Amino acid sequence: MAKDAGCYDQTGIDIDFRLPYVPIPPWIDIARAFDIVLNIVRPHPGAMVVDIGAGRGWAAKQFAIRGCHAVAVEINDDDQIGLGRSLALMQHAHVQYDLLIASSQRLPLADESFDIVFASAALHHSSSLETLLSEAARVLRRRGKLIAIHEPCIADHVTPEQDAPNIAQETAYNIHESRPKLDDYRHALRQAGLRELALFNHELYGASIEDMQQWAANYRLSLLTADQIAMLRRRRTPALWQIIRVLLSRLQQLPDTTLVPPQDWMDQYYRHVGGSLTIIAQKP
Repeated sequence: MAKDAGCYDQTGIDIDFRLPYVPIPPWIDIARAFDIVLNIVRPHPGAMVVDIGAGRGWAAKQFAIRGCHAVAVEINDDDQIGLGRSLALMQHAHVQYDLLIASSQRLPLADESFDIVFASAALHHSSSLETLLSEAARVLRRRGKLIAIHEPCIADHVTPEQDAPNIAQETAYNIHESRPKLDDYRHALRQAGLRELALFNHELYGASIEDMQQWAANYRLSLLTADQIAMLRRRRTPALWQIIRVLLSRLQQLPDTTLVPPQDWMDQYYRHVGGSLTIIAQKP
């Protein structure tokens, strides 16, 4: 598919050395979502991170730059658009991370050996979301985090027939492509024994109350209630109780989701409109 699109050969091209920080779609959104989850979870130097469905390994490289011990897992070993390209990425960035050619649904990794399982636009390519997330849970340590960004989430009313044109290009190349709904993701997380911490659209992270109300109006969603608005104002006020809550969450190794929109409002958006999904979950 990359060859047919004329973007296969990376020789002499430095775009993938800068990923995800390149000002072209879809990387603008991917970079924004990546920075948000880093800000929320704050991986510490020495953290064990596995990047599943890693592609060229750009995320593993970024975690390695931040001092983490990263492992990139990818089924495609191609030296231009697969895991083989990681060798050039590592050399350019002067970092090291481990490479594993394997399926994310059968990870050749020890139980409870990682602090973070990361995926970028990879979950929906799995033939079994439940199997993949169960493998993620297996290799996570207690209180370890699953982080997934840039995952498609389609509205509840969309049928497979209506969605078929959106996946036609990749399925024509025998690439497995699915477009789960919100309940599909939630069911798979529960089946894997992972606790949902936040499901949200990165575009709304840190949004003002006025911005959220404008989104609601644009998509004909219910406007925020007076209670929700009051809660948001409290969450965005640097009061003493808020500082204490954030400190306690960090002591408990829970992410600081202060700037994440209310979950019930976010659920309404995904059920009626759909969009790019960011997932943060934890192994109890």
